[in-house]
Order: sequence, then C-alpha cells, then structure tokens
Amino acid sequence: MGLRYPELVNKHPKKDKSYLFFNGLKPLKIVALHVFCTRIMLRFFTLSILISIVSLSAHAQIHEIGGRVLVSGYVGDINPTNYTDFSGSGFGIFYRKNFNKRISTKISLSKARVEGNDMWNSEQSLQDRGLSFRSDIYELAGQLEVSFFDFQVNEGKDKVTPYLFGGVGVFNFTPEAFYDGGYVELRPLGTEGQFLNNSKTTYSNIAASFPLGIGFKYNFAGKWCINSEVGMRYTTTDYLDDVSGTYADSQEILEQGGEVAAYLSNPSQAGNRYGNKGQQRGNDVFNDTYSFITFGISYTFKPFRCPELSDY
Repeated sequence: MGLRYPELVNKHPKKDKSYLFFNGLKPLKIVALHVFCTRIMLRFFTLSILISIVSLSAHAQIHEIGGRVLVSGYVGDINPTNYTDFSGSGFGIFYRKNFNKRISTKISLSKARVEGNDMWNSEQSLQDRGLSFRSDIYELAGQLEVSFFDFQVNEGKDKVTPYLFGGVGVFNFTPEAFYDGGYVELRPLGTEGQFLNNSKTTYSNIAASFPLGIGFKYNFAGKWCINSEVGMRYTTTDYLDDVSGTYADSQEILEQGGEVAAYLSNPSQAGNRYGNKGQQRGNDVFNDTYSFITFGISYTFKPFRCPELSDY
C-alpha cells in the first residue's frame, strides 16, 4: 500500500480562503471572541430562566413536530478562524413544546458532516502542514427558545418572530482522513502517539455540545410553520478533527502503529519542517466548535385530553 498524498489533494481541491494560523498575537482575537460568546450565553440563560418562571403557566401548551435540512461548518485546529465556512450538510427531526407566546423548548436529533483541509488555506504554513479530515456528527440536543415578539399558530396576527436559543446536547463523531483511494478512521490510529508505550487509551468520540444562536419562525398556513436557525455549538472535545497537541515520534508510530498511522500523523511534504517530536501539531488551548444553519418545517397540534367526570 503506497502513500497517496497527491490523491488527497485532488480529492479536496484547494479553496481560496484567508485563515489565520495560531502564532504570535493572533490567538488573542480568538480569545476575545470566545469570551464574548460565553458572556452572551450566560446572560441569555439567566434572562430565559427568569422569563420562564414568570410565564410558564400563563397559556395552554402547544406542540410541534418537524424535520429540517442543514448546512454545517467547523472551526478548530485545521480551520482556526473562518466561522463562515459551511462546507458540510445534513438533516434532522425535532419536537418543540410552546409554553406560551414567547417561551418554548425543543429537542432535536441531527446528522451532519464537517470537514477541513490545510490545502484549502491561503496560509502557506498550514498548506505545508498538510492535515485534513472529515467527520459525521450525530447530535441529540435540547434547547430553550425566547421569542422577540408574541407568536401563536393559526390565531390572530402573531405569525412571525425571530428568537434566541441556547441549550445542551451530546454528540458522536468519527474523524477520518483520505488515504490510498479511500477514507481511514483516525481515532484507532493514535496519530498523536496515544498508543505508544503500551498505552491503550485515546480520546472519547462522544462529547457534549452547547448550542447558542438565533432563529426565525413563520406560521405560513394553518397549523404549518417554517423556521430557520443559525447556531454555533461549543464542545467539550479538541479532537473533532483528530488534531490537538504536539507531534509524537514518527518512527515509534511507524513501528507500533504501521505505515498508515505514521503517514496520517504527519502527511506534510515540507521535509523535516513538520513532524519533529514535541513540535506543535495543533492548538490545545481551545476546544473545537461546529455550527449549523438549518431550514425546517413543522406541524402544530394540541395534546389530546382525556375527558374528566366534570365534563359529563
């Protein structure tokens, strides 16, 4: 089995994108963005809980079931700063419970794909590193939604509103890389030396996610609604892309893990500029994130109530 780095490049054609690599003072921009988003999330949850306590019992509860399609993006060690790169896609189903005209909760199940490739980068240092991946994500999440305006399906004029949402979820991921004409799962290879020195532990492929974003919903006909969301998922893993810390000894990986593991741990064609033991391979300061832009449709219904004796 030979090395096929040129095929990897052909599989993922180069895109003209302006990413920033994590060196010098550039991480400070990412720090500021993460701090800002974290503060917004905490304030949103505090406000949402207060509103919910005041108004949950004010109106009859209405339910929705629906489906959605989505485009997905990722920000991490292979795409450090481009939050507008949505190169993946997916789909999902959801259930929403409307407590009143402003407050609702939603449970969703989604499948999406995220991917990244150093060869898509305009930064030469990242191109020379030569890492790439793709990963299918299966996410189960719950979120609280707070509408800007009153919204009530099939009644009155309250038929459209934007809303904020935040929540928590759990997801499964399986990073893969292109090699010798097909995709190879990266986690069992120990590309950062996880299995050296007789170690049998590696990172988990199950992690938590924390959705945060803004949405829009419109009651376009009777009990039918359409909705769209833009949301980022903060996660508890830095291995969504199988890249986090430093390079391990390539010769040890070759001897213990084989040719595939050794190559995918360091596919660089830039000589000995990359792959030296202890050299920076990724950025372990921040965990990876992924984002969804969704487009969905739902049907609204009220739950069936069993008759009581007082009804007769």
